[in-house]
Amino acid sequence: MDHTIVHSQTLFMTLSKEIITLIAEEILAEEDCSYSHQLEAYRVLAHLTLTCRAFYLGFNGFLYENISTLHKYFNAGIMKTLALSDEERSALSHALRSPHPASFVKYLQIVSTRDFFIASGIRARILSKLDCSEPQEGGFELDEKDWADAEEEIERIDKTESWTEELDGMYVTRSQTEKYLRNLARFQNQIRLVLHNIAKHGSMLYRLEIRCELAPLPFLFERSFDLSRLSLLKELVLGPSFPQRNLGECLVLLGKICSISRNLVSLELNWDQNFMCAPPPEISSQVLSTLPKNCPGLEEITLRLQSSADPDLCVPLQQVFDSPDFVFPKLNKCHLYINKTMDITAFFLRHPAIQNLKYYNRFHESINDPRFGKRLEPGQVFLPNLTYFEGFALNFVAICCSNPNSESVLPPLDTVEINLDEEEERLGSEDGLELQVAFVDALRSTSLTVKKLLSLSSNFDVKEDRGLPLDVIIAMIQACPGLTHFECTFYAFDTHVPYEFGQHSFYNSILSHLPLLESLTVYYEYPQDSFDILSAEALRRERSIHYEAILNSLRYARQQQASRKRQTINWDGLVRKDYKQGDRRGDMRNDMQDNELRLDRVEVSARMMVGSYDLQERRFCFVYEDGGIIELD
Repeated sequence: MDHTIVHSQTLFMTLSKEIITLIAEEILAEEDCSYSHQLEAYRVLAHLTLTCRAFYLGFNGFLYENISTLHKYFNAGIMKTLALSDEERSALSHALRSPHPASFVKYLQIVSTRDFFIASGIRARILSKLDCSEPQEGGFELDEKDWADAEEEIERIDKTESWTEELDGMYVTRSQTEKYLRNLARFQNQIRLVLHNIAKHGSMLYRLEIRCELAPLPFLFERSFDLSRLSLLKELVLGPSFPQRNLGECLVLLGKICSISRNLVSLELNWDQNFMCAPPPEISSQVLSTLPKNCPGLEEITLRLQSSADPDLCVPLQQVFDSPDFVFPKLNKCHLYINKTMDITAFFLRHPAIQNLKYYNRFHESINDPRFGKRLEPGQVFLPNLTYFEGFALNFVAICCSNPNSESVLPPLDTVEINLDEEEERLGSEDGLELQVAFVDALRSTSLTVKKLLSLSSNFDVKEDRGLPLDVIIAMIQACPGLTHFECTFYAFDTHVPYEFGQHSFYNSILSHLPLLESLTVYYEYPQDSFDILSAEALRRERSIHYEAILNSLRYARQQQASRKRQTINWDGLVRKDYKQGDRRGDMRNDMQDNELRLDRVEVSARMMVGSYDLQERRFCFVYEDGGIIELD
């Protein structure tokens, strides 16, 4: 045997812990955040743990730091390992003298997957067929009798019978039914064991996310669960895990978790109307009222409450938001998804330190209520430290109108992200003229500070024609001439403007009115039948129009702004649907240096393809959703 090789292997296996940690961090570096890249990185670490004992002890912890039930890889492997008892892994722990993997968990996400949603629906239908008690809300509270009845019903079905169960437009065979139900039971038991092991062995859990109506809190945290092990918890996300059957126990548990986690700085409660296990307003108001006492150190809070246009249903929650005791002194990030006829003004006035606000409410009275004018003291600023806003256009208008018309007391907004939903698409129509004028006026009032304006549509259905017309986009950028980042959804086919002229006007307007622009992102919207995307001639025409419009606009901007500083302008085009191959992004870069225009790459996008033109190779190609590529000279 070559002693040199043996000596090298010995040195390799005696690397310091710091070196091993650096190797692991390099492997997990997030150069590519895609799921496939992350999965491959974890696989590499898993293989390295099999190399030697030193690598096992050094890399093993990284495999269990961030756990999510969303990933099938984790479900099949890591979650199963985390659920092992001390007795089941005694041989391995004795041989390697390694701690239980649960001791490494820092971030745990328990989220329902598609399979478990299907299993829950199947179980409910089986119990209905058996004339059992009404299916439990959430579908996860399974007792022995329910499972015995369900399995007995499955066994009664003739194995030769082609039995199907319709579920939300899908048909599930008998064998699939049996598989789903057993996977559901396995998932139930596995999660409970994982949490038990974390409580027993772990003390490093920083973030806990439970968004699973199939897993109520009393089921997850049994009486034997040592809640004191959650003392280091900093971030807590709870979804619809509050079934009516044991609602009282759920509320007690929530209070205990929050009070024990004295380091808690971020709390999110997902009680949207789409969830089956969300508590009613009178109960959710009780929960919210206890938060200031149980979570006094919150710096970030996210509340997703059930939608309701009935003022009577909003009374309990309104009382909470109006209460002077409902205050968080350290709050700087506030994300509210309310959609209720409520006035949140008093809550905002009690939290002047808010810097980051995401506020979604289709009822504009929630801020700019007639009662509001009496609450603002002379010279007082509404959200004086607000630098980032995200929400509907009418919410942005309400916030801007809530301040006196004086530039000296306006909040120092830097980034405004407007999300246009189905109702607010009228912003670009004749019916939405009033909202359009108010929105542009609101932008103009903040133009001295706003540097980033992002206007997106939340509807990504290719069957719908969404987007803003050219005149609205021009009005937006004219209101904020100091923008460095601009993002919008452009409806490319305006019936009042010829298509080619519209493209030239679009790029000319942006470059002429935004001299400080550094980044431009445009989501192009085309009518579904506007042109044949499979036609090579249509592709050539599309390329030519965009290319000439961009090139001419850049030259025009250079002539108009010869003194502009050196900058890089990035154009991004994104296909408006997440296809099998995933979203495809492209960019167009224009480097202006010493008044010399240099355009290295042009990319444009359409409804079902994204294209690029490389000037150096003089080749243009479009990539389709099925992965096919057409190259044009």
